[in-house]
Amino acid sequence: MPSPTEVAALQGLLLRLSVVAGRSVTQLFSSANSEQMKQAYPDVVDPFLSAAGTLSAEWYDSLAPESTFDTRPSLLPERDVLSGSVGWAFSQLNPLAAMIGTTERHIFTTSRTTVVENAEREGVRFARYASAKACAWCRVLATREAVYKSAANAIKGHDNCHCMAVPVRGGDTYTPPAYVADWLEEYNTARDEVGGNLNDIVNKMRKNNSPAPTANEPGTVELPISTLTHYSKNNPYTQEHDASYMRKMEERLRTEGWGAFKNFPAIEVGESGKYAVLSDGNHRVWAAKKIGMKTVPVAIITGEPDDWAKQYGAPVEATLRAVLKQT
Repeated sequence: MPSPTEVAALQGLLLRLSVVAGRSVTQLFSSANSEQMKQAYPDVVDPFLSAAGTLSAEWYDSLAPESTFDTRPSLLPERDVLSGSVGWAFSQLNPLAAMIGTTERHIFTTSRTTVVENAEREGVRFARYASAKACAWCRVLATREAVYKSAANAIKGHDNCHCMAVPVRGGDTYTPPAYVADWLEEYNTARDEVGGNLNDIVNKMRKNNSPAPTANEPGTVELPISTLTHYSKNNPYTQEHDASYMRKMEERLRTEGWGAFKNFPAIEVGESGKYAVLSDGNHRVWAAKKIGMKTVPVAIITGEPDDWAKQYGAPVEATLRAVLKQT
C-alpha cells in the first residue's frame, strides 16, 4: 500500500508535467484563434496525457514489484472531448487561464483513470487521496478511505483538482494523511446538521469553513455593484449560461453569502478611470445583482489595459479597451 509520501511523489510529477503542458498550450494560444485551437489542441496535449498515463502505470507497478499483473495506461480522451474543452475555455472570461486549467484537469484525470481501471481489472479496492487544501467535495471523497470498487467518484475531478486514486490490495490497510481525521469530523458535523444528502453535506461543510470575505481582509475592499463594468456584454457565455447553474449560484449566495465562494479565485477588477471585472467573478457579480445585493468584495488591480494584458492575455486587453471606451 502506498504511503502518503509515495502518493505525493506521483502528484508532484504530474504537477511538473502540467506546468510544461501549460507552456505548450500558452505557445499555441499566442498564435491561434479558437477554431485553430480546436484542431491543434488534441495533438499538443496528447503527449502529456500519454506521459501521465505511463507515469501512473509505472507507479502502480512499483507498489507491488513482485506482482505479474499486466498494468496498462488508460486510453486517452477522444479528440472531440479535448476540442470541446477548447470551446468551453473560449467562452470563459480568461480563455488562456481556462485552457491551462482544463489541461491540468485532463492530466490528473488520466492518472486517476489509469489507477482505477487497473485496480478494477486486478480486483482491488482504491481510495482517493486529497491534498491538505482540497475543496469540500474532494475532502468528503477522501474521508471514504478504501471503499471504492467503481470508478465514478474516484475519477471525478475539476480544474485545480490534484486528487489521486490510490490502490489498496488485499491485506493492506490504507492510512490517509493525518488531516483527513479533521475532515471526517467536519463531515460528521455537517451530516448531523443537514441530513444524509451528499450535496447538502458538502455545501454545509463549505459554509462552516468559509467565513464571508470582508473589506478588512488584505487586498480586499467592498465596492458597490453599480461601479463595476462587466465585459459580459462582449461575452455571451455570461448572459447565456445554463439557467440551472445560475439559479444554484444565486441560491448559494442567498443562503451562504460570499463564504460560499471561499475556494473560488478572487474577483479582480481593473481601475483605469472605471472599474472592470478582469477575471473570474462575472457570474458571482451577476448573481449578486439578481438577488438584490448592493456591494461585492473585490481586489483592485491598478494600472492600464496594456499592463493587464500581460497577465490576462490580449483578448482581455482588447475587450477591456472596448468596455472602458463605452462607459
